[in-house]
Amino acid sequence: MRFVRRFDARLVLGSALFLLLALLGVTGMVVNRYQDALLLRNEEQTLRDFTYAEDQIVRLTQEARRSAIILLGREEVSACLNGNFDRDVDRVRALVAALDKMDETLAYEDSLSGVWFFREDGTMIGATPAWHFAYEQSPHPFFESAGLKELPPSGAVTWLGGMRLGELTEYPPRGAAASAGDGMVLGGLRTDYRVREGDGTRSVFTVFAVGQAALRRCFETLGSEGEEVYLLDQDGRQLVGVRDEAMGEIPWFAGEGGAPANGTFFRGEDRYEVMCHPLPRLGWTLCKAIPYGLYNGQVRQLRRAAWGIGALVLLVALVTYAAWAVRMLRPMREISAALDRVRAGDLNVTLPRAYGVEEFEVMRVSFNEMLAAIREMLRRTREMEHERIELELRNLQTQLNPHMVFNSITSIRFMAMMSGADKVSDMLVCLADLIRPVFSEWRLLWPLQDELNYAKNYVKLLTLRFGGLIAVDMRADSQVMDARLPCFTLQPLLENCVQHGMIAGKPLRVRVEAALDQEGYLCLTVTDDGRGIPPDRLAALRQRMEAPPDAAENDGEIGHTGIGVINICRRARLFTADGRTGDMQIDSAPDAGTRIALRLPYTTLDPDGTEKR
Repeated sequence: MRFVRRFDARLVLGSALFLLLALLGVTGMVVNRYQDALLLRNEEQTLRDFTYAEDQIVRLTQEARRSAIILLGREEVSACLNGNFDRDVDRVRALVAALDKMDETLAYEDSLSGVWFFREDGTMIGATPAWHFAYEQSPHPFFESAGLKELPPSGAVTWLGGMRLGELTEYPPRGAAASAGDGMVLGGLRTDYRVREGDGTRSVFTVFAVGQAALRRCFETLGSEGEEVYLLDQDGRQLVGVRDEAMGEIPWFAGEGGAPANGTFFRGEDRYEVMCHPLPRLGWTLCKAIPYGLYNGQVRQLRRAAWGIGALVLLVALVTYAAWAVRMLRPMREISAALDRVRAGDLNVTLPRAYGVEEFEVMRVSFNEMLAAIREMLRRTREMEHERIELELRNLQTQLNPHMVFNSITSIRFMAMMSGADKVSDMLVCLADLIRPVFSEWRLLWPLQDELNYAKNYVKLLTLRFGGLIAVDMRADSQVMDARLPCFTLQPLLENCVQHGMIAGKPLRVRVEAALDQEGYLCLTVTDDGRGIPPDRLAALRQRMEAPPDAAENDGEIGHTGIGVINICRRARLFTADGRTGDMQIDSAPDAGTRIALRLPYTTLDPDGTEKR
């Protein structure tokens, strides 16, 4: 049972079962096809044999008829039939001469087995190889029983059926070789003629016989060993059969009324396939009964040969397949064992041995690369976890009791008021309002209204610091006040205006505008009339805006405020809503001021998808 549980054993056993079933199916299909082909081939051959036998039988009967007609025209026969003899000696001599002529004709005519000439009164002369017939004094009984008077005067042959020679006479045959049981097929025809001018018409009824042996030779190629061939008359009775003594009997496969038919018939427990072929020129039927045992014997031989070849092929296939399975399954077992070690936590597993099969070689290389990638990923994960802990500690340190900062600002403001420094006191109030959002609950986005309020606090500080030299004008459409945007967006831009735009002793005017454009974007524009940005510095700033984040942050030529502007640009491009992203442009010229245009997708939703409250 343990052997059966193995995958390779189950694979080989399953394949053997599949091959065995396939062998059974193929063998059955081949045998059935062969049997069908055998039946078809035998049917085609039988049809050809039927046609050949028909031609032979028709030729035989025509030759027999012609020989009988020629014999009727012989002078000896005609003289015997039509002569008026005054003396018995002359009559006997004429009879002997006619019989000799008949014997002579029968001796060399194979087709003719007997001939009889009947006068109108029923008297007759005739001969067969075994008998001489001479009924000169009284009508022969056969004349009336065969109905010869009803024969048509056209000279056409009417087949009278089969008869044994012993039925025509009570006397024994001439010669020891002849048999009283010989059967013959009789045909009759009527000939009308005039003996002399002026006399009336006379009729002679000629009956000629074709022997069973001669007819059987016509279709001897039709039946092989074990097959039965029958020649039936128009009433379905046997003219020639398997047994000569069965002449006149209806065969066992005939239907109602003795009519033969094609099909499958049973005789006892034996099964036969019967094929019939009509002979329209004679009114007869040729029938052939083929026992299925002949087919079964050939099919059994084919089946034994097929099973022998199939067993040999199955054995060779199993040996070849077993060798192939062992070669294919060894790498699979090694890979499975390596996966079990990985599942147990051992990531230092490798598959060093080359398998020599392209598919398994790809699996081996991929497996080793996968483990190397996992080890590298774990190393980076540990480093990231260490950095996360460090950042968390730093964040905790930056959040230590922000109330202390506000209390300290309040204490300094109180001392400034006691000292009469009202301006310092006002600056501390503005500073507290400015940093309060920083120390409050952290948010990624907030409404434009909160952003403008925060910017106004920063403008108050600038006004207290620079006096009347700073003038900031903020304008925003009421319909965009609830638009969401990243926090602390305007303060770095205002700081950039003051840092780079102020000219000593000269006022600086800054204008901030917020509106919704035709494409549904929130447009924030910060414009100053300061000294502007030099072309080389502006080009470097734009280049760093398009560069990766690490390149822009590590560029020392831009400065602290430039880093803040680039940070705003990156945040704008990372801000998405409804599949759209933001962007930022800077236009400036020496002594012509600076214009920063920020374009953000308009949305009133928080990052979690909820509406603002």
